[in-house]
Amino acid sequence: MTTKDFTANVISATKVVPDGNFKDSKASGIWDINEALDLIKGGNWPNAANINPSAFVDGLFSTDIWTGASAEVTINNGIDFSGSGGLFWAKARGATDRHVLFDTEQGRLKYLRSDTTAATATVSDGAGLKSFNNNGVTLGASLDWVNVDYNNLTSVGWSFRKQPKFFDIVTYTGNGTAGKTVSHNLGSVPGMIMVKVTSTSDSWALYHRGSNGGTDPEDYMLRLNTTDAQANNADYWNDTAPTDSVFTVGTDPGVNGNGVSYIAYIFAHNNDDGGFGEPGDQDIIKCGSYTGNGNSTGPTVDLGFEPQWILQKSATVSNTDWAIADVMRGFTADGVYQRLRPNRSDAEGSETQLAPTSTGFKVVGTASDVNTNGETYVYMAIRRGGMQTPT
Repeated sequence: MTTKDFTANVISATKVVPDGNFKDSKASGIWDINEALDLIKGGNWPNAANINPSAFVDGLFSTDIWTGASAEVTINNGIDFSGSGGLFWAKARGATDRHVLFDTEQGRLKYLRSDTTAATATVSDGAGLKSFNNNGVTLGASLDWVNVDYNNLTSVGWSFRKQPKFFDIVTYTGNGTAGKTVSHNLGSVPGMIMVKVTSTSDSWALYHRGSNGGTDPEDYMLRLNTTDAQANNADYWNDTAPTDSVFTVGTDPGVNGNGVSYIAYIFAHNNDDGGFGEPGDQDIIKCGSYTGNGNSTGPTVDLGFEPQWILQKSATVSNTDWAIADVMRGFTADGVYQRLRPNRSDAEGSETQLAPTSTGFKVVGTASDVNTNGETYVYMAIRRGGMQTPT
């Protein structure tokens, strides 16, 4: 008998309608061609229209490039901001100007900058996001640098959708008391947390599970807007590890001033427990660390997947920049990538330091930013898309 197989955890000898009409991306069964046709006619065969986007990285994260137009620009990338919420982070590639971070918690006319200590800025309608959509965003006509036609400069935007075990956003008000807990809905222990005062000026405070090489990382803090190395300071995370439902802050005004407003961007770390993809057992985001060796044949990091986006910094070497690499702007196997620095407003620059592999990435440079012998480096990596079986 001629049969058609579909990847699944269970194979049955009888026709089985895919679980949840395949909306949860799980199925069991083995069908002959006539049975498959029956399921197709009934709308029960897997296709792009009924696959649950939250099960795949393509529906949760996107890198998009556009050219300034001095007119509204709609970016359709499959990210459901209006229904689920999230973060849209943009930067002009060829110009020296701000990183702008818009999120659905603060609203489309408010933004933060990763490269300064500035409080949340409020802008006019045309200078902010026109809308958070169910399929991306629409940029206002006069959104400075990232949507104004300055000699046809291009910009990049990174979209993060809220989803358990991937990303969450929470706001809170500080009380100035050590041990304050902040609830979140990540559904797993965070791998990285970025906290920013929204009502006053102060540095970004960053928790990373790879700080201090992963030993008691809750005792240490980093700053997203500076080149500082990690610092052992209980006033930030109260020397208390985050859990799958809360994180804890100390008394530093950067995370817990009395009556001060804050926002936290919370990123997951999947460790063979992500639950994404068709089998429902794939990871899409990892936060970790590696130790430099000072050689051009540097460390190789095993993520278990090919990355499409990496945020990286030295945790222990002072005066080193943060770096963002992504495959849309250029992130190639020979180690050349187009680097943007979250702590700087600088234009994009070409570097030869990190190279993606089919299972992670390798370090190919010897600069102190990526590979000083014996030093610790932290990263956050997001899986490359195309997780679905073609139909």
